[in-house]
Amino acid sequence: MDKARLSLEAFSEGLLAIGLRLQRPVDAATIRAYYADLGGETDPAEWKAFVMVAVKRYRWEFFPSVPKLLDALEEFRAASRAESEHAGLLTTGRPDKDERREAHREGFASFRAELVRRGLIRADAPEPVESMKGGAR
Repeated sequence: MDKARLSLEAFSEGLLAIGLRLQRPVDAATIRAYYADLGGETDPAEWKAFVMVAVKRYRWEFFPSVPKLLDALEEFRAASRAESEHAGLLTTGRPDKDERREAHREGFASFRAELVRRGLIRADAPEPVESMKGGAR
């Protein structure tokens, strides 16, 4: 695994936070046992983000078992990937202002050429005002 190893201290802080949210004390033996099974499954940043939302998102009423935590962690990862892919689409999937302006100009020019071809306007008809071309904004 290429991720930074989650330390026992960071893991225990997260597990204790889950326990506090559920009003269930977590002892040192439980922390060590859970860390043995889960410590290599995540990295510090992911664990911290997971702990912040886990109890509320997964609606735990009782302290989760190791398999329940693994399932929730996998679901959290999938949701995080989907959210980041969606955010990437939002930022990269939309053309910037200049690209949109150029596309509008090209669309207008082809529309105008079609009107001339059909004889609906004259080829020497005046161009639209500057604000309609997008230059005045």
